[in-house]
Amino acid sequence: MPPQRFYLGGKTCPRVCTPNHWRDDHGIGTIREIDWSLAHRVLGADEVYYGSSRMIELLIGRYDHDFAHSMAGKWRPSREHPFWADMVHQASVVGWRNRSHEAIRQKARHFRSMVAKAAGQLPRDRPGVVHVGVESWSGGTTDAVRHFRNKLEMLDFDPGETRLRWVYGEYFAPEVTTRSDESWAIEETSASYCVGRHCTREPLPHHMLLTPEAKINRGVHWDTASQTPLRR
Repeated sequence: MPPQRFYLGGKTCPRVCTPNHWRDDHGIGTIREIDWSLAHRVLGADEVYYGSSRMIELLIGRYDHDFAHSMAGKWRPSREHPFWADMVHQASVVGWRNRSHEAIRQKARHFRSMVAKAAGQLPRDRPGVVHVGVESWSGGTTDAVRHFRNKLEMLDFDPGETRLRWVYGEYFAPEVTTRSDESWAIEETSASYCVGRHCTREPLPHHMLLTPEAKINRGVHWDTASQTPLRR
């Protein structure tokens, strides 16, 4: 079942409201009012990109990467930075996480179809690799399961007449930043998937698509235990 959280807020929250919980055939969830004290204190002295993870954190007290979030509200843009807010008058935040096994299977199937489409562009007279970019909003738990299923999908993938041997899944976890010298930021990690069963080594020691190899830690973003700092 997909756990959900709803946060509904007006201009003020004069008291700490008791959360309302529910559970039915479609999922479980919680509804409560927003505590505005933190958001108003920060926005009184600073500007925050509207809709960013930082804004959500100010409104609901934390930002859980395992949840997807949707936010709507009434806000006043900064005079110098129109996408930054210097005041939020009203807001509602919805956070959800889908634990459906079928949803995860569908994502793995999509990965397989992307590989099949790319494999059709490979030459037939030499070994090849495929890169698949994945925008990762699902959170660590879901990404770990999806990674495992993608690995299984590639073990029995039929590359046809091509000599496809390896697939690199490039996972991008985007974040909105309020730094003045950049408009967006991502955390890129890469997972290697062996196509079928063979002894061909990975041909590309450096295969990140956007991030310089010298600036990353080895491992995947959903498993910090797998990450090891690069030797310098």
